[in-house]
Amino acid sequence: MKIHVLKMSLALLALGVFVNISVLAQDSRENGKQIEGTWSIVTTNRDCATGELGRTFPAMETFARGGTTLEFSLGAATSGQTPLGNRTTSQGIWRYVANGVYSSASMNFRFDSLNVYMGWTRRDAEIVLSDDGNSFTSTGTERFYNSANILTGTRCNNQAGTRFE
Repeated sequence: MKIHVLKMSLALLALGVFVNISVLAQDSRENGKQIEGTWSIVTTNRDCATGELGRTFPAMETFARGGTTLEFSLGAATSGQTPLGNRTTSQGIWRYVANGVYSSASMNFRFDSLNVYMGWTRRDAEIVLSDDGNSFTSTGTERFYNSANILTGTRCNNQAGTRFE
């Protein structure tokens, strides 16, 4: 009888360890959903203080396993608007928060139309993955720094992304 109880206790302990490992492994794959992959995005800028809408433009972003991002944006692509200069591809990081919510931070460098370095931009965002895992919405804040690393402006934006397949 004691051996049977001991075997049952060990089986329950093993099951408990397996369940805990399984839950920990879910981190960025909650219920089969995951942010990893490439996304087609539409970004809409807005004034953080007034909410006034600004430019809307397309972007592509890849969320790599392990927590890195790579993003290319046509920030001045809206028809009829003056180009704002050039910028590099953004690189950054992402992490799983909870319940289909992720956070990300990225950075790019900016140049004027003569390719003179103007400074850099950092974007911090909260991303909410849809229930089916094939789209997301995000809200973010961009901070603009000049070449002397002094904050010169802030802008908010919203994004809508769909999985690129």
